[in-house]
Amino acid sequence: MKMRLVAISIFLALALTASISCDVYEVNAVPGETLKFTVTVKNNEDYEKVVQLSYYAPKGFTGRFLYEGKIVESLKLNSSEERNVEFQLDVPVNAEDGVYFVTIHADGSHTIRVNVGYPENPIK
Repeated sequence: MKMRLVAISIFLALALTASISCDVYEVNAVPGETLKFTVTVKNNEDYEKVVQLSYYAPKGFTGRFLYEGKIVESLKLNSSEERNVEFQLDVPVNAEDGVYFVTIHADGSHTIRVNVGYPENPIK
């Protein structure tokens, strides 16, 4: 079983032909706030490819990727090229105090912990 998991892990690592990275792992927010993160997307292959961008967020949270001021869903990257895009996340105005997780994808993935609450009512 252990050997099978190692083989699957190696296969997945080889299958990921692009990567995504962000310096932010955790952030505090208030309901109604728009959060902005700089995300680096890199083509790890030795050929040009189109990298699809997507995200997973809890119900009510809305996100988008911006490149040069335009909303984008994919990027065409040359061999080993990387580009910075902005990921914007709208926290719903009716979000309850709590901890939420948002994952951004571009072959690889990166998860950001979003702590929602008002400063006068800090999360415990």
